[in-house]
Amino acid sequence: MEYSYRDGRLNRWFATFGKTVQYGIWLWPLFFSHAGPASAADNATTPTPALSLRVIDSQEVDYGTYSIFYNRVEPPVLKPKTIASAALPALTIASPTAADLEATRKAEAKVQMVIVADVTVYDGKTTILRWWQDGGEYVYRSNINFFYLRSLCNFETEKTSYFVMLAVSDGGPLPASLSFGQIGNGSHFALISQPKTGVKPEAAQFMRDVCAYYENHQTELIAAYQVREKTRIAKEQWDKDHPPQPKDVVIQYFPIRSNFDELKGAAK
Repeated sequence: MEYSYRDGRLNRWFATFGKTVQYGIWLWPLFFSHAGPASAADNATTPTPALSLRVIDSQEVDYGTYSIFYNRVEPPVLKPKTIASAALPALTIASPTAADLEATRKAEAKVQMVIVADVTVYDGKTTILRWWQDGGEYVYRSNINFFYLRSLCNFETEKTSYFVMLAVSDGGPLPASLSFGQIGNGSHFALISQPKTGVKPEAAQFMRDVCAYYENHQTELIAAYQVREKTRIAKEQWDKDHPPQPKDVVIQYFPIRSNFDELKGAAK
């Protein structure tokens, strides 16, 4: 991985030579900005030339299985990069149609609700949800495996737009204290604990809506979860079979002389 300073920006790219991963750090006195890696199209049109840096002094720090080399190099001379200004396309703003206005009206009329819940799944069959709302804690039990809803971020009903953050974890075997038997009457949830002020209608409505969402999308939710689990297990096995090997690190640097004295002299 290399870092280099170019045109006031910190450009990043990867470079691997043999068993050595090189890091080039060009120090800027006070400020620098970070730019993400260029796209493949950018690299194809404006390739970055390789820099040839002459090492003035080098120090090695041996860590046993790998070493870090600190190389002081001569400051490179960079040519200014000229960027041709692209012609901006003409913008055409279409007037909203009646359907657009109606969709906007319906969206604005919906209640916006945010749920941040701590979710624990026991035995893959029983889920306990806890969240705070209006100064009180709600605890619900559901017979839905909420691992299937782990990636759910938002969903909408006719009246409410939900933004949800579900911190789902595996609780292992169901504790005896939570063994309340089956949830009857075909319901997918039941209230366990509520605030002293009582249950707000919005809390129970959220449970009804999220369970309905699960029932309507059960097939695709389970399929997506199985794909994620298969990918995760495969990656863990690959990491186990291919443990990372320590590599030498090369840090290349050079000092930049401050122009403070020149500016101070020009101000007199």
